[in-house]
Amino acid sequence: MQDHEAVDSYYQAWTELGGDLGKVPLADDFLFVSPVATLQGREQVQAMAAQFGPAAVDFRVREQFVAPGAVTTIVEWELPGVEGTTSAAELLTVRDGVIHKAELFYDPHLVIEFSTAANK
Repeated sequence: MQDHEAVDSYYQAWTELGGDLGKVPLADDFLFVSPVATLQGREQVQAMAAQFGPAAVDFRVREQFVAPGAVTTIVEWELPGVEGTTSAAELLTVRDGVIHKAELFYDPHLVIEFSTAANK
């Protein structure tokens, strides 16, 4: 698989498959870093995506910037019961058609508000 195909499958999982990363070529030691969590390993990330993906409403890719070994994507989503849109920049590190790292940068206040309400 080419790097761009790996990235395309990652965002297809978020935009069309409710966060189902099962067919996405993630490294076994995949690292996911965000303002609310750091997850190590394919299994931890898939578990998080299986919970968050179905909750994210209208997850969409706004822009994407490609460089050798790295893709930066601007994404947006809404969460039920929370007013507002979260916009984020995500940096994916890709080698030989496998995604090794995702770093997500965003203001987490809406995600925290959603999580707090869901855990009550």
